[in-house]
Amino acid sequence: PDLRAEFEMGGAVPGRLVEPMRAEAAPMGRMEIAAEAGALQATVHTSGRALKAHPMYEAAKAGDGDAARELVRDFVSTDALGILPKSDVLVVPVRERGQGNAIPRAFAEMVTEDLGLKLDVDIYKQAAAKRRGMPAAERAAARPEFEGAVTPGAKYLLLDDHVTQGGTLAALAEHIRKGGG
Repeated sequence: PDLRAEFEMGGAVPGRLVEPMRAEAAPMGRMEIAAEAGALQATVHTSGRALKAHPMYEAAKAGDGDAARELVRDFVSTDALGILPKSDVLVVPVRERGQGNAIPRAFAEMVTEDLGLKLDVDIYKQAAAKRRGMPAAERAAARPEFEGAVTPGAKYLLLDDHVTQGGTLAALAEHIRKGGG
């Protein structure tokens, strides 16, 4: 598959590839995501096509924690995150209250265990209309909102199972920054 084409950014929410992607290694590349308070750096571990083709994807997306852990182990390399300080970083998985998708939580648990960081599950996405499959401009207009307590002065590592244009991560980062994190 043409991995670069899968991650080309179009539409109203800018995202740009800042390091090349390689199909043979994780992470595949890094993206820069525009956010209100500055650019975010995102590490891309696999393509959306590969993620969705994994035999555990549907079960993990539906809330099966074991399936999510297997999927995450197959795609994620915490070596890419090894540059993080070993303390004072809170890991926040993108999640909705009561939402079934177990992938971000499994990803966060793997990172916290491998790197000795702390998991923060107090922040979550408010239930909203599904943005999957929307054209870029509509996705940008339908930005998610987050709620939950932010630890003032804390550094955060944000994790999601899939990044298309970066709007969800940008909205989460803005919630954290507004809360003093």
